[in-house]
Amino acid sequence: MGERFPGGGAYAWGAAGICLLWLIRDVAAVGPGLFSPLLLFLLLGYLSIQQWVSPHFPSSHIVHQADLTHECIQARLLTWPETRGSRISFIAAVESLGEEGKAAAGRIRVSVGTGDAMLLRQGDAVRFSGRIRRIRSFRNPGGFDYGRFMAFQEIHCATYVRKGSLAVLTPEGWERPRPLPKGSLSAALASPAGSALRSGIHARMGEACPGDAGAVLSALLIGDTSGIGPRLREQFNRAGISHLLAISGLHIGMILALFYGAFMRLFAFVPPLLWHGWQRKSAAMASLIPVLAYATLAQWPPSTQRAVCMAGAVCLALWFGRPSDGENNIALAALAVLVVFPPALFAISFQLSFAAVIAIIPGMRAVSRQAPSDEARFGRLKEKAAAFMAVSLLAILGTLPLTMYYFNQASFIGVLANLFYIPLVGCLVLPIGLLSVFLFPVSMDLCGYGLQVSGALLDAGLKVLPLFSELPFGYFRTVTPTVFEIGLYYAAGWAFLVFLSQKRSRAIRPEGAGKRAAIVWGLLLIAGLGDALYWTHDRFFREDLRVTLIDVGQGGSALVEFPAGYRMLIDGGGYYDRDGFDVGARVVAPFLRRRKILTLDAVVLTHPDSDHLNGLFAIVAEFRVKTIWTSGAEGDGDHFRDFMKLVEARGIPAPAFDDLPRQHRINGVDMEILYPPPGFALEDDALRDREKWRGKANNRSLVIAVRSGRVGILFTGDIEKAAELDLVKMWGDRLHHRVLVAPHHGSRTSSSTPFLECVRPEVVMVSAGWDNRFRCPHPEVLARYRSVGARVLRTDIDGALVLQTDGRRLLVGPAAP
Repeated sequence: MGERFPGGGAYAWGAAGICLLWLIRDVAAVGPGLFSPLLLFLLLGYLSIQQWVSPHFPSSHIVHQADLTHECIQARLLTWPETRGSRISFIAAVESLGEEGKAAAGRIRVSVGTGDAMLLRQGDAVRFSGRIRRIRSFRNPGGFDYGRFMAFQEIHCATYVRKGSLAVLTPEGWERPRPLPKGSLSAALASPAGSALRSGIHARMGEACPGDAGAVLSALLIGDTSGIGPRLREQFNRAGISHLLAISGLHIGMILALFYGAFMRLFAFVPPLLWHGWQRKSAAMASLIPVLAYATLAQWPPSTQRAVCMAGAVCLALWFGRPSDGENNIALAALAVLVVFPPALFAISFQLSFAAVIAIIPGMRAVSRQAPSDEARFGRLKEKAAAFMAVSLLAILGTLPLTMYYFNQASFIGVLANLFYIPLVGCLVLPIGLLSVFLFPVSMDLCGYGLQVSGALLDAGLKVLPLFSELPFGYFRTVTPTVFEIGLYYAAGWAFLVFLSQKRSRAIRPEGAGKRAAIVWGLLLIAGLGDALYWTHDRFFREDLRVTLIDVGQGGSALVEFPAGYRMLIDGGGYYDRDGFDVGARVVAPFLRRRKILTLDAVVLTHPDSDHLNGLFAIVAEFRVKTIWTSGAEGDGDHFRDFMKLVEARGIPAPAFDDLPRQHRINGVDMEILYPPPGFALEDDALRDREKWRGKANNRSLVIAVRSGRVGILFTGDIEKAAELDLVKMWGDRLHHRVLVAPHHGSRTSSSTPFLECVRPEVVMVSAGWDNRFRCPHPEVLARYRSVGARVLRTDIDGALVLQTDGRRLLVGPAAP
């Protein structure tokens, strides 16, 4: 509630005071208190999140310097630098601005090109110049709120360092050290490994087990995932074992169980502990020491914090002689984490961790059976293997809707993969590796030998990994479920487990359990059927035309949904550096999956500029695409050729431009390619020399007219003034359309007056990035739009834009969140 409805702190404090007095009265009367504590903690929860969702910034905070360029920004690194694509980024605390050293405060995300890479460590003071920008999110329906994600880390601004301006403060003063050679010991010590001890361990790992095995071992032992590349991470995801890469409950549980068993055997030789009955208590508390050491070595990431809280709850239960209560342990761990850091509730890892545990505990209680004491050893082993597989399956099922919601994927092969990798990691790799790490201060040689053994075991496991990750039908790309559908799923799971528990219980008659379960299942079935009918109608039986101009920043992408289920994507947005941020994979694909779209009837590339093309790589790779349309222009660089190689590898039909039909009738909607004309690319050299504008990829953009009844929409790509005048000569008044998707993002090189006078749009939809360096849409162009009486909508201000029409009425505006 505090995140959804911020800003009511004063009222909440007043109500909390009343609830507190109410609670005191209940306690004084020695009566039951039910509503007063519930309301009090509800209000305290509301108040706890306010400093993150409704912050008050002091006058010195850098948020007040947003959209301004500063020649001198001095800051101190709070995190180790991370490399992604052609950029290195880190979080820093700003200390001063300007040469005069005006005091400033606040955290900032700093990005620097790899060409300016240098020796940087956590805690270093740095100086650089750059433009401070407010962190913004792509505003598409149901999209990831990056601004909120960073605000929960108290980071509200970002900057990109100007080339050559980064300097580090050394004892001798400000200087720009040379970049370090890769693979050197100094480079290893400067890697994102944490403290000096972690740095030394990280360097020793690099020597003992290089390659993928060393990268995974670093993730397992010290929580450093920087060496895990996209290919290896994707293999772990597809095999359903990506949880092994984050130090979480699984790892902490393994360490706790290992050392608890060791200390139980060790303390059996200490008579005073046996006389007082303290063997179990002492073993439990002693086991926390290596757990805390392990968590400290990993620098206490959120997943480790939650696991340590749960481990502490278990050990405290043993210390006080209380039976371990799974539900209370979960609640205690969740409460401890949220008291310390309330925004953890919105973290994906928090939700996945607790969803898995909440599914496992009641699930195992419902399906497990007590093994007979006289059962043969093989039978007991089989029972344990079955229980292990049940735990793995329950964890997968418990987190399934969340992995679908956040990652659009499901991997059921993880049941088998975990059966192999968890014993390998938990019983061999992790214990040997952790023992080696603990030996590091004593003997680096012994540490190295142990790491070599762990690395060899892990390397053997990685060689088997493709057998799981590439298994057909083991891994699925999925649509995104709604919150309502997630609720239905968990309600059905809860009803199923209750039914199983009641059937197994002698205290409750089976027929009564069956009747109640039938009522619950009937309600769930009706709700699920209604949801399925809604999406089936929306996907295949709508009679209107819907166009969504997706917010992709400085670029262009539009989804056209024709009546009766035909779907066309026009462009995919994108940045020049796809490795740094893939707009297709991170913005466009999630939007399509939230619309329950896995198949596109056509993908149209208007022209091969990176801000229209690069987002389509992920779309072609991850979706079923029936055909590709292009203008034939190749543009600059290898991007278009790489794209066409991917299209060919996927077996997608991509007819040549001159072979494309010019007119289409799609479920009652007319679509026509207006430009460029056939043979545009084959004009003679003399004409091309006279009219050089024809050689520009922008002017060879596909111009597409879509018309439903009396409503027409004109998609223009990035055509410029010369191509617009050519269009006017070719089509004249036939260019009139009620809606115009602005040419070239509203650049001053486009939207010429003669063109606008022919189109005469009522609405202009502009796709542009917030405060972009090209000044799109340009003020002069906005004035031209107003001069023809057009209403202007912009993705940089309004977020994603949606147009709906039945051929008579026209509805257009910002998309609902």
